[in-house]
Amino acid sequence: MLETETQQHVDMPSIIDDIRNNILQNLGFTYKLRHLGDNIWTLRVRAVNYERSAHIEIIIDEYTEPEDRGARGAVFTYGDIPRNYIQIIMDSIMERI
Repeated sequence: MLETETQQHVDMPSIIDDIRNNILQNLGFTYKLRHLGDNIWTLRVRAVNYERSAHIEIIIDEYTEPEDRGARGAVFTYGDIPRNYIQIIMDSIMERI
């Protein structure tokens, strides 16, 4: 059988939970993850007061070879959430896929 670059499953809810619980804990952010299909996700990050939010679209490129895997993100709104937190989220996703 010919091995091809085929997509594999990424458990994005578990990845986001891990980031929330271990990387950006105690910051008072809530996370709402929505699966749009075909490895496309939207993630809304909000502060408890709902005045600060960011809306991120995440596209996961998954292939059988680990070096070919990647995550791309487009941030639609930053609100008042510091940009470095968004970068931490994207870097953490990359490390976990």
